Formats: sequence, C-alpha cells, structure tokens
Amino acid sequence: MKRLMVLGVISALLLCFEKLSAGRKAQVATTPQTPRIVTLQEVLKHHEALPPTARAFYEALLAQGEVLAVQVEYLPDPLLWLTSTPEQARWMREQHNGSAGLESVVMSAADAHDLLAAMGNATPNTLHEIAEVLVSQAPTEV
Repeated sequence: MKRLMVLGVISALLLCFEKLSAGRKAQVATTPQTPRIVTLQEVLKHHEALPPTARAFYEALLAQGEVLAVQVEYLPDPLLWLTSTPEQARWMREQHNGSAGLESVVMSAADAHDLLAAMGNATPNTLHEIAEVLVSQAPTEV
C-alpha cells in the first residue's frame, strides 16, 4: 500500500502538468507540449503524508543521485523511472516490483544511454536529456 501511495502521487503530479500544458496549448498553438517529467524530489516535497520508512527509502535513493519519473505513452505502464546509477535502478526494481504486483520500468542512465546508442540515436549526457528523448519518441526495435 505504501509503495502505491508514491506512484499515485507521481501520477497525480503528471496529470496536473498535463492539464497545465493543455491549457497553454489552447492559448498558444505553436508552443510544443511540456515534457511530462517529474523529479523524485518534487514528489517528496509535495507528499507530506508519506510514511517515514518510505520517505527514508526515497531519500536514500536521492543520496545516490537524481531519480526521475517520466510519463511515456508507448509502455503498458506509462510511468518510466530513470535513475542516475545502476544501484538506484536495482533498489527501485526491488522496492516496486514485488509483492504488490507492480511491474515498474526502471532504467539507469547507463541502460538508457546504451539503448539509445543501439538504436542509432544521439546519446544524451544528462538524465533530463535522456528523459526528454524518451518522452519525445518511442524506441524502435533493433
């Protein structure tokens, strides 16, 4: 249940960003849609009621580097987690893919970099740049 709380908050934040970008699109048709990327820090900041053990877990993740939640339309579960390090990705998989029946897609920056390079795409350097590429296009089969 606790794991689902954070995922629910992230989904709500992404929907809020989507509504804001839709309002902007109505005002200015030439402005591209805002990418749906939320940092784990933003989630923790907006989710005061998170249980202490869950908060400690996510803060330990952030101590290792940045973590992003990215909304993509081409996955069965449209929430993709991007982490700075492979260890963070492993921790996220262990936390979210287990007894709760969740199957979150979690990739480290290195994994995403390798995927994009194998597809022949330019390989971004930062986690945010990787997220922007993954939001803008579905990876093609290699």
